[in-house]
Amino acid sequence: MNIRNRIKSIVVVCFVCSFAVSKAQQDPYFSHFKSIKQSYNPAAAGERDEYYCVNALFHKQWLNYDDYTIVRGTDYKVQNKNDVIQDVAPTTYAFNFGTQIAWKGNRNSIGIGLAVTDDKVIFFKTTSVRLQAAYHFRMPSRGALLAVGPEIGITQFGYITPKFKSLDPNDPNIPFTGGSQIKPDAGIGVYYRQDRIGSSNFQKFYAGFSARHLNAPKYNLSLTMQNGQSATLNHTTALQYYLVSGVNDWYLNPVWSLEPAVLIKQVMINASSRPQFDLNVTALYSKTIRGGLGYRQWGNIDAITIMLGYIRKELQVGYSYDITLSRLREAGNNTHEVFVSYCFQPPTIKKTIEYKKNVRHN
Repeated sequence: MNIRNRIKSIVVVCFVCSFAVSKAQQDPYFSHFKSIKQSYNPAAAGERDEYYCVNALFHKQWLNYDDYTIVRGTDYKVQNKNDVIQDVAPTTYAFNFGTQIAWKGNRNSIGIGLAVTDDKVIFFKTTSVRLQAAYHFRMPSRGALLAVGPEIGITQFGYITPKFKSLDPNDPNIPFTGGSQIKPDAGIGVYYRQDRIGSSNFQKFYAGFSARHLNAPKYNLSLTMQNGQSATLNHTTALQYYLVSGVNDWYLNPVWSLEPAVLIKQVMINASSRPQFDLNVTALYSKTIRGGLGYRQWGNIDAITIMLGYIRKELQVGYSYDITLSRLREAGNNTHEVFVSYCFQPPTIKKTIEYKKNVRHN
């Protein structure tokens, strides 16, 4: 087996074996984090005034990453496609909807939203559905707004499609059957936006802080292991913090503007847990064509991201490609992400008054 397949096998084995003693789980990451803030911060729901916004994202990590697990003590070689477990690479879908509810005579409003995420890593699958609400405090200067709000929903976590080829037959730590549980999940966030910072060229500034999985859901899955014995596998979703900030319009001239953004993510696994940093800067040409670079670090250098996008009125489309910089590049280096956003204003209902002509008048 070549080094590429050995690395793939090691990664798959580590993921599956760690499940039996799992203490924490991380949320998926998004290269388009500045465009899908509602996925990790409920206070970002309804951030655009007088608009309904729908966002959707598809993330495919390490495309064509398959399981070539070697049989211990042999020089195993793949003979046909049936010897390979395909499609074990991380795959994520995300969908968000957000809008505002305003009432006459009050400058403040309420943002409401729905966030749905489906994330599959190897043979583990996490699906969450969350309702979000945020109270919007309107500031008197430069279109500033402060939003604070919670999210509450359910998350299903489990082990699916048990096709893993273990290194040792009858491994007591590797599940043979699948199973899942549904648990309540909660989070909270704070989000601030301002149309312009002082007299600078920084326009559409934003910053937010959020905490997800406040209740740290615990899952206890009763599964049959590969040795035929029943076992209960315990899994806890860790508390996770997010800090995001950026500018949507760093005005350079009438044609060009920059869009810098940073996301810091901290997973509270233990005292030695390291934060993840995501940085990206995109340039917007004539408010239509977008292009830029991103950088991700999680302890060590992880990846460089190439980003492209297109804007037409209220429709935005984005694509990103990750170039892996860690040793995982020897096993898979094709991470793709596609993002689509559409915002629209609700139809205006106009009251019409019908006048009937009096027959006594001409």
